[in-house]
Amino acid sequence: MNVRFRRWLRTATTAARTDLLALGRSRAVGIGAVLFALVVALRIWTITPGVKGEVPGYLVLFDPGAGTPEPTAFVIFGLGRLMPVILSFVAVGYGAGAIAGSRQAGTIRTLQSLPVSRSNVVVGTMFARLSAITVVVVSGLLSGAIVAMYRFGEFSAGPYASFVLATLLFAIVLTTFTVSVSTVVSTRLRAIAFSLGPLVLVSAFGGDRGLPLPVRSSVLVQPYHLLVSASHEQLVAIPRIEHAIVSGRTGRTIDTGTLETIDLTAGAPVYLTDPGAVGSLLCWGLFVPLAIVWYRRVDL
Repeated sequence: MNVRFRRWLRTATTAARTDLLALGRSRAVGIGAVLFALVVALRIWTITPGVKGEVPGYLVLFDPGAGTPEPTAFVIFGLGRLMPVILSFVAVGYGAGAIAGSRQAGTIRTLQSLPVSRSNVVVGTMFARLSAITVVVVSGLLSGAIVAMYRFGEFSAGPYASFVLATLLFAIVLTTFTVSVSTVVSTRLRAIAFSLGPLVLVSAFGGDRGLPLPVRSSVLVQPYHLLVSASHEQLVAIPRIEHAIVSGRTGRTIDTGTLETIDLTAGAPVYLTDPGAVGSLLCWGLFVPLAIVWYRRVDL
């Protein structure tokens, strides 16, 4: 068993190394990291502290009973609103053409001429693309932290680190989906279309409060917003307030000063808890085995 696993790991590493070398030659990681950092820095620079209120389609709110939010809360609030849209495009850029582009160019046949199984091609390519998206997201958000410290003069590293981890998980899930889509289509353009379309719809309507809470939990945006709100004590998740209203634990409005006396996760369904939000995001990883099964049957 150990010998077979080492052999599998070695061949998967070969596929990952090949894809990483291709990314390095194209300078895609460096360019993407710079562009993402610029977007993050611009968003932080345009944040206006003191402006609070509910934002349509955004499921995070400043806790009305927590006093004046500190700058870090405003930074997390502002970036959390932006990330679903921006990361959808980033994930499509790094993941959609991963395998479909290689098939279209014919380079995938060269890789398959090596002693590398098709499942290892998918796993190795997935690892390479997730490594790239990790570098882009982490470096961009760390650059944002430097901009925030320069602009506001004070910054809380702990809450921001929690936000970075939540955002990185969200980006990894999106990229997993786009790479999976690239295994079932034959051209880069189709991979982009079939990846970007669903992700744009999810970004646009995933935070629609007209949808039932369980439905929202299955379409990525609400679980991510739950984790964003959990990263700072001065932020609350609107879905948890909605459940508290329905269960009669608070008033009929979310604009109440009594929220600080209520544990919004107490008695809430699993999908409204932090572990439940993480689980909802990780469920999208089921696309990986489906992609492997499909790719094994594809005629290259």
